[in-house]
Amino acid sequence: MNTPNKPANELRIGNIKAAVWRNETEGSVRFNVTFSRSYRDAEHWRTSDSFGRDDLLVVAKLADQAHTWICAQGREARVEAAHNASGHRLETGSTAITNARERVLRGTGAAASAVRAA
Repeated sequence: MNTPNKPANELRIGNIKAAVWRNETEGSVRFNVTFSRSYRDAEHWRTSDSFGRDDLLVVAKLADQAHTWICAQGREARVEAAHNASGHRLETGSTAITNARERVLRGTGAAASAVRAA
């Protein structure tokens, strides 16, 4: 049995949904976004890709959020690739913040140079 592809991310505001789809091509990844509106028709829930006047600003907001998410995926991939190429361990989250703070306090690293320059 074939399972349908699932979106890489889904964003929702009210009854409007943006689905972000990941498409791997030769040497790169591309993302596409589809929008849908849910509504109730008698007893069943249906979806439509048609939007009324009052839906358009919500679609625009979801498009903005989808764009932000897609850009973040590209940044994360570039940072990870750069760190993998350099052979350094990638620090993330609170560990990265703690280590940067310690480098500033010790007066070493790029963060400390930026503080001294300011």
